[in-house]
Amino acid sequence: MTISAKPMPASPTASANSIARPAITTMAIGDVSTGVAAAMAIGFALIHRERTGEGQYLDASLLDTYFHMHEANVPQVSLRGEKYKPTRNGSQHPGGGPTGIFHYRGDQYVYLCVPTPHQWVQLCRAMGMPELATDPRFKGARGRRDNMLELQKIIEDWLATMPTRDAAIAALDAQRVPCAPVLTVNEAVNHPHLNERKTVRWVEDRQLGRVAIPSVPVKFSAWPDRTELRSARLGEDNERILHDLTNLSDEQIRKLYADGVLVRDKTIGTTP
Repeated sequence: MTISAKPMPASPTASANSIARPAITTMAIGDVSTGVAAAMAIGFALIHRERTGEGQYLDASLLDTYFHMHEANVPQVSLRGEKYKPTRNGSQHPGGGPTGIFHYRGDQYVYLCVPTPHQWVQLCRAMGMPELATDPRFKGARGRRDNMLELQKIIEDWLATMPTRDAAIAALDAQRVPCAPVLTVNEAVNHPHLNERKTVRWVEDRQLGRVAIPSVPVKFSAWPDRTELRSARLGEDNERILHDLTNLSDEQIRKLYADGVLVRDKTIGTTP
């Protein structure tokens, strides 16, 4: 099943490929999120069993996980039908705000989330443009939504005047405007806060050495961090499991290797 959205009208400078086709997300969002949801479900099912003695069969689906993320579009489509058709809006939220990703300079961007009237006034003050708060084009939420591209240019022109992206963030913070720098993965891996919080988890691998991986998104107060993780290589435990659980002899196991039934990682050594 493919879930896509209606494309935005093409701009003169946009390529046909970037507008006419849905974009692909190059992260395993469905795989990871389904695993997290399944782990949560197992925990609740265990609580249910402890309370009632009843076990359950759990069905976790990638499709259900993806569809679950349409927290707003599904009810709106069900209520409004063909009058509401979600569109791809690129870096800007379709509801206006302004909310979205704004270009600073080069490959640097700033995220803004300004959904409320009082935050809009705060943004105008941060940019040194208080007159925008009463500008007829942007005075109401509907106006800011309908004129979002014009508003995007105003914001990005202001950002470009700032000496650094950090200076722009500081000016926005001073007026309590919700904002954040858009980090590259390289910046995130080396960010002091993400390392201190252990969002970036450094572990020791016997083959790769010290390597960073994403941490579990929930921290447990009673469970210490583990820096040494062991993941068995392909076929590493074949002999132990077959000896212990099936009582196969060494000769029988060697025949399984010879027949191609069993395989093992070449880094383990020669096949028995």
